[in-house]
Amino acid sequence: MAKRKTAISFGLVNIPVTLNPAIRHTDIGFNMLHKKCGERVKYQKYCPHCDTEVDLPDIIKGYEYEKEAYLTFDSSELNKIKSDKDNMIEIIVFVNLADIDPIYYEKSYVLDAIGNDKAFQLFSYVLESEQKIAIAKTVLGFKETIVALRFSGNSLIMTTLYYNDEIHLNSSKPEAALNDQEIKMASKLMTR
Repeated sequence: MAKRKTAISFGLVNIPVTLNPAIRHTDIGFNMLHKKCGERVKYQKYCPHCDTEVDLPDIIKGYEYEKEAYLTFDSSELNKIKSDKDNMIEIIVFVNLADIDPIYYEKSYVLDAIGNDKAFQLFSYVLESEQKIAIAKTVLGFKETIVALRFSGNSLIMTTLYYNDEIHLNSSKPEAALNDQEIKMASKLMTR
């Protein structure tokens, strides 16, 4: 994702920022090669109905509303449905840092001030000193997303959040009889 200009908005405050990926993957990647000649294998977009390869300009997006029935959109139609607020990070509420379980964190971005913005510095300082998180909504791509703004490691971080229905945890704790001696021993091991 390239740098994207946006703004943090709450009340009458508008703080211009750029949005940058916080994670750089350093995994080793392998390409698939044709064993016989060593050429890289290509992935082609193919239409089985027309029995032909399809170029990118000939591809549209479709929402399948019933089996093999699609509501279709081209990129200009998708851009028209975006509102002016799609370029904003609109704060909904401020909560304590400890109130958000880290399991809800999905993908993180670094927010950088555009210019020497005092509102950005003040906002970051108060989030850090008060140990607060701003819960906000924004649009990434074409999807409205709930995000958390928090200060961490000298950076203002925006992290997309999973919704409750996306988190699947065991609904019951394993029941085991624990005695005081076992609990004390486990506690000592964890404090070393």
